[in-house]
Amino acid sequence: MKYLFALFTLILISGCFTSRLNKFVARQYGNEVPPLLKGRKDEITVTSADSFTSNQISTTTTKTTNVLPLLFYWQLDHQIICTLNPGILVNKFTNTLHIDARRELTKELNGRKLDLTIEKLPHVFTFNDKEHMIWVILYAFDWQKVAILPSNNDLVVSYKLLNNDHVVKSGEITVPDNENKIGLRMFESWKRATSEYLAQYNYNIASMSHVFINELAKELQGI
Repeated sequence: MKYLFALFTLILISGCFTSRLNKFVARQYGNEVPPLLKGRKDEITVTSADSFTSNQISTTTTKTTNVLPLLFYWQLDHQIICTLNPGILVNKFTNTLHIDARRELTKELNGRKLDLTIEKLPHVFTFNDKEHMIWVILYAFDWQKVAILPSNNDLVVSYKLLNNDHVVKSGEITVPDNENKIGLRMFESWKRATSEYLAQYNYNIASMSHVFINELAKELQGI
């Protein structure tokens, strides 16, 4: 069992794994940033404070922290940090916004222009591998806890409602990120766990977008 754990850790922290993870994540999105839908409302514009020009779906780095090499007890924290292209959230948010705007915002806009800027967004997740090892004479016993941790960064969007380039109302709306960590179960592959996390992430984008639109409609009501 000790050698299986050691092998998993070796694979996890290797540069080979970061490349494999990036390729796997890219395949989950069809090797492209989700495109914007056609037929968007001209009076609504969405920009992002976090600029993204690359078409690369993700970038991955590694980090080892909390190294505790005591006489009879060792502890290591290995992290594989995957940063998703911000365009994934921005485009999915924009698409959801334009679909819902016809139902939720038409009355509030009343022909006026709405400028939105995504100030902050969740787009990072981490493979966290916490390894413990106890030495007994010449033998070592170890165990690990491996989980995928979301960044839990809130979605923050500022807005301006304009009438003939005059700002009628402005503000900022924060939507909490409610993603949960995903622990790797016994014999579960990292690919399956990653797919499960990305499915949760995509669902969370849609959910946060709906919450934002509802909150925005309330703030613009009667303006």
